[in-house]
Amino acid sequence: MILCPGDKVLISQDAYDNDLVSIVLIATKGSTGTVLSYDEFIGYVDDGSQDDYSSPYGEERPTPIKKLIDEGKAYPIRFETVAPLSEESRSYWEKQGRFYVDCKAGRISVMYVEFLEKFS
Repeated sequence: MILCPGDKVLISQDAYDNDLVSIVLIATKGSTGTVLSYDEFIGYVDDGSQDDYSSPYGEERPTPIKKLIDEGKAYPIRFETVAPLSEESRSYWEKQGRFYVDCKAGRISVMYVEFLEKFS
């Protein structure tokens, strides 16, 4: 799926990353957002707002991210709405161990396309 800056997307499934101690949910199923251009993304990272930025790519950003965007494999998304974690999902993640939700409106996360559905 090829997306363009400004496209609206729906998160189709919970997305997570692991830190050293717990599972971090960086997006919850049903959340919505807008695709950013690479330049918007870099401006956001470079202006010191990276505390509100999450990505499973660690300190190697942004070069691998540019490549993933160019290949249509992942896109930076600015969340507009964040869906609450469903009871089914909460139960699942609790069985996996310690977890927390680190997703909020306005935050930018780099998301693989398999987690995204385009809508108008």
